[in-house]
This record gives sequence, structure tokens and C-alpha cells, in this order.
Amino acid sequence: MARPNGLCDVFIANSPSEAALANEIANACRASGLRTATNAELPPGRDTSDALWEALTESRALVVIPPSSGLTASMWIEVGAVRAWNKPIFGILADPSIHPPPALSSIPFYVPARMDELINAIQSVDRGITDADASMLIEVYQEIGESVDRLMVDPKLRQRLGRQFKTRAKKSVTEEQLLSELLRIRKKGRLKRGRPAPKMKPSVGSA
Repeated sequence: MARPNGLCDVFIANSPSEAALANEIANACRASGLRTATNAELPPGRDTSDALWEALTESRALVVIPPSSGLTASMWIEVGAVRAWNKPIFGILADPSIHPPPALSSIPFYVPARMDELINAIQSVDRGITDADASMLIEVYQEIGESVDRLMVDPKLRQRLGRQFKTRAKKSVTEEQLLSELLRIRKKGRLKRGRPAPKMKPSVGSA
């Protein structure tokens, strides 16, 4: 089972009643090389919300499984967060007779028998970040000198990150994509916070 604090391509939002289907989808995604996390794999207690936020932030796509009783409050929060970050959302219906909520009518829905089509759709999502972009992003992050956690909660810092990256890379990438990539880089152990040391000016009268 993939740990929710590992790198994540897909997050699956489900209610407890759909836990078995969520696990089936997660296993199918992982078999296709997609790093996947589910609600059931989030740590219990005080760390749950932090782990959920991080998984949603770094994921490339969200898969939502609406129960027959309708989305739970936490599922609506997950859908709302991913929509705000302009990330793709896919749905899967445990029962074809279930009608998804009207608010989700614009997203593509699949049934378990078409899971391969769902996985193909997820795999087609373009991260938009190349290896060269990632190296440039690390440089910009170090120049800003703030932690990823601080960037997650400070809109002004995220805007600064986005502006500096756009100037340096000559391409537009959303702040959410940049933050997601920073989380991935951090988990690979490649991220060190801090500004470059300033150049020392020779003192007056020095040789």
C-alpha cells in the first residue's frame, strides 16, 4: 500500500461506504505506475488535515466516488480545493444507476468496468514541468528563502514565486503547479531552503 506521505499522482476522494471500490481503483492506478493515495490511508488524529492538504496539493488529478447518499462534507472540500487549483477531476460510479450531483455534471464519469479508460485519462494529464524547469524552480525557491509550508499559506509569497519563475523560465505555470512540484522535490530530498550567500564587498582601504 502506498503511503499518503509519499509522492502522489492521484488522490481518491470517497466516503467510508465506498472504501472497497476506492482501494480497487488505487490498486489499478498503482499497477499502471500512478502513485495514489486514498482517504483511508491518511494518518488518524491531528495530522489528518495536514496530510490531506498535502496530498491534494501535490496530486495531478482527483478521482471522486460519489456515494448514493451524496458527497460528504469532507468530499465537497476536497473537490472545491482541487477545482480552485484548476486540476482535473474524474469521477467513477459504483452503480451506473447513481446520478452524480448536478455540481459535478461537467466532469467525466466512468464505471468500474471502464477503469482502464479512467487510468488512461489520468495518465494523459500533463504536469507541465520539465526537469530543467524543476532545477530553475529550486533556484527561485532558494532565492525567496521561505519554507514550502509557508508558501502554502501565504498568497503573496506564492505570487512572488510564480512571477520569478515566469521571468526566469519564460513560461507560465500556475502557482498551484509550482507548489505541487516543490512538494515533490522536497520529498526527493533535493530541496534546501535559503538564499544564496550575499557577495561581500571589500572594505574601504583593503588591499
